Order: sequence, then structure tokens, then C-alpha cells
Amino acid sequence: MVKNQKLIIFLIFMITLAARLSFTLTSNTFDSESYFVMRQVEHIRATGLPLYNDPLSYGGREYQFLPFFHYLLAGISFILPLDFVYRVIPQLFASSLVIFVYLFVKEFTKDILAALFSSFISGFIPVFFASTLGLSPLSFIMPMIVLLLYLLLKADSPAHTYLFIAGSVILALTHYYAALLVTGFFVYIALRKVDDLDIKKEELELILFSAFFTFFVLLTISKRAFLMHGIAFIWQNIPKQILNNYFADFSIINAVYQVGPILFLATVYIIYRESFITKRKPTTLLISFALTTMAILYFKLIPITVGLSFLSVVLVLLFGEFFILFLEFVEKTKVSQYKNLLIIALIILFIGTSVLPSIVLANASLEMSPSSQFLQAMEYLKRISPADAVVMASPEDGHIITKVANRSVVMDTNFIQVRSIDQRYNDIRSVYRINSDINTIRILQTYNVTFLIITDRAKEEFNIERVPFAQNRNCFREVWRNPPVYKVECHLE
Repeated sequence: MVKNQKLIIFLIFMITLAARLSFTLTSNTFDSESYFVMRQVEHIRATGLPLYNDPLSYGGREYQFLPFFHYLLAGISFILPLDFVYRVIPQLFASSLVIFVYLFVKEFTKDILAALFSSFISGFIPVFFASTLGLSPLSFIMPMIVLLLYLLLKADSPAHTYLFIAGSVILALTHYYAALLVTGFFVYIALRKVDDLDIKKEELELILFSAFFTFFVLLTISKRAFLMHGIAFIWQNIPKQILNNYFADFSIINAVYQVGPILFLATVYIIYRESFITKRKPTTLLISFALTTMAILYFKLIPITVGLSFLSVVLVLLFGEFFILFLEFVEKTKVSQYKNLLIIALIILFIGTSVLPSIVLANASLEMSPSSQFLQAMEYLKRISPADAVVMASPEDGHIITKVANRSVVMDTNFIQVRSIDQRYNDIRSVYRINSDINTIRILQTYNVTFLIITDRAKEEFNIERVPFAQNRNCFREVWRNPPVYKVECHLE
């Protein structure tokens, strides 16, 4: 029996949080999507409502999204400083994953050591660690999903039942990823039926409630977008030219690296063993979610980083069973007297294959964040440009421009409910690539563009080294050097 369990899990939580804060507190910027969250939080603080009608995005458009995460951050910001909320609170959410993993694995395996080890692993899943250093709703969603899985295991308790209902409602109001949980539940029911195994009445009722409420919310919020885009709604109306950048092909090699090779290989064995031998309820539940996530990744229905994050957490929950089998195997061998040393060796191996890749991916993620020079350029643009100025830039830079410069953009990365999205993206791409001033100016006039920005992100996205229009200094006057910001000074009659 492991003593001081609460102290150990608290230390794991603090180590995870400290590792995350070492990145967020030393970085001057956030990733692009975080700036959209900031605008929503600050609008809620000012008006009590999300910014559903945005005059700056695409020159004016309507959003459809689930606002619980934004309301949560806005509510906390009335108690704590706003910058503290942005940098620390999402990391507290993400770090809480270690607590819920501990609870689930402890309930699943009845082994405290396995639960503690799995908890520590969950704090340093490379892909999840790196993708939640900003204001990502995923930092809140992932712990919530693990908590709901734990509560489902204890569905015979009235207190846990009420908590499951409350958690399901919160998750459904947070993000459409709640549909992944519901889909996993249905796969779980199907697998139990195929194996002719019973499902508790309480479990079935909770699953049906979760499914009904989630799909009701999603249909309500997404009805107009679905009618507008049809089947393209599933892929978020992303322009065809960049669709593969958002939904990359599912690669086993890439998955092994971003999940962690030890975790991946160990849980593959557990899935095989549990699928054909023991067929226990918790294992079937986890395998259902693993299969669901892999299928969704294969059909490119969610971004690769999000899918791998979900898959990684499921594998961590299964790893607890592998840890027990590993110790049982050691006990039967001549090296049983070195069991503690083997556990230490396993921890060191995990550090090398998961903790270090987490740090590497986190650094790479921060390098993709906007530079301080870009933010300074946007502050300057805000001072020198009229309030009705329109800026053309890479869609990835759109949210940063609307938040920092408070100016309208031709395009950002919220593609839902925007008509002719492919044409708009092609026009932007043409401006950065074509060597024709007349065509460039014609496109700029179509969108009333008054300023253009050339960031490293734009050069990478459009695969260019130099921008043709920048050579025409009569029509495009440079007002900021790094990154180059140009004012449009020519018009076609």
C-alpha cells in the first residue's frame, strides 16, 4: 500500500503545473486561436454576452460557437487579474487531468501505485502538453471527459450520477468535441452487446441523457451552418487548398512520437489482451473511445493534434493495467528483488520518451506563436490607421490583428458561415503570389483592403520568398519594416 497518496498526487499536479507555467509565464505571446478567446472573454466582461456578431472578422460576420469556456474565464477574471487568468487558469485546468486520471485508474485497477504512475504519465503527454499552452478549450475538455468516464464507472451512486449529469451539460455547452464522448458511448454499448455482456440500467440512462442533451445543443447551435454548407460543415468549411493542413493524414509513426512510444506500445498489448481475453467493462469503455478516435482521425473529422490528444489520454488510462501486469511478471522472475529499481528504470525511460518530447514539442509550439515585433507592428497599425481600415494577411494571423490592432481582416481561421470561402482564400493567395499590379489592386479593391502584412507565417503558407506587390513602391508604401506592413495607395478607376 502506498502511503501519503494525496500528498503524492498533489506533488504530481504541482510538477505538471510548474512545467506548464515555465512556458506560459516566460512567453510574451499566445498562439493565434488564443486571441479569439481573449476577444470573447473581454466582450463577455463588458457586455455579459459573447461576441456573436463580429464587425472585424471577414469585414463583418456572425459566429456560432459554444461559450461555456469563455464564460468561465470571464467569470474568473472578475476575481483575478486578466493576464493571470490567460496565462495560469487554462494550465490549472490541463494539469487537473492528472487528478482525474488517478481517480479513474484507481477505480479501474484497484491499484494505487498503477494509478499514481498513470497520473504522472498523463501530465506529460507530448501532443496534449504542447497543444494546450495557450487558451485552448481542450485544456478544460480533456479533464472533463476523463471525469465523466470515472463518474460513469460509479453510476450506481446517486451523488456520482448527479455529477455526471452536471458534467455532461457543461461539456455539451463547451465544445462540439462533446460529440466524440457520445459517439464513444454508443460504440461501448455496441461492443457490450456484441460480446453478449450486460450494461447497467443506470449507465444506459446516463449515456442516453448525455447523448440527447449533447445532440440537442449541437443541432440547435449548428443548424444554420449545416443548412449553409451542407456536408462541408463536417470539415468546418475549411478552404480546400488548406484542408490537409488542418486534417493531416493519420500516421502511426507520427502518432507514436507524439503520444510516446512506451505508452503506445504498452497499451496496444493491453487492447489486444483485453479485447480477446478478459473483456472487462472499464476496458471495453476505453477501447470504445480508442476505436472512435482512430476512426475519426482516419476520416479527418478532427484536427490531428486534437485526435491524438484524445487517443493519448485513453492510452494512459489503459496503461495502468499494463503497469500491474508488468509488476506481476517481475514478481515471477529471478529479478523480483530488483522490482523497485525496475520501476525507477521505467520512470527514467518514460522521462526520455515522453517528458523530453513534451518539452521539444512545447518549444516548437511557442516558436509558432506571433513574435513580439508582430505585436508591436499591430499596436502601431492601431495608432496610424482609421477605424474602418481593412487588413489583408495570412488567415492564421487574422485573430491577432483583430485583437491587437482592432482592425477588420479579410480572413481569419473561423471559416464556418462564410460564403465563397475558397474564392476568398484564392484571392488572398493571388495577392501574395501573382506578379500583376492591376490584378492585385483589383482584388484589394474587391475587399476594400487598405493595409497588407507580410509575416513569416504568410511566406510559409503561400510558399514564397518575396512578395511581388512589395516592389511597387508607388502603390504600396511601407509603414512598418519588421514584419513589413504596407499601406495601399493606388486605386483603379
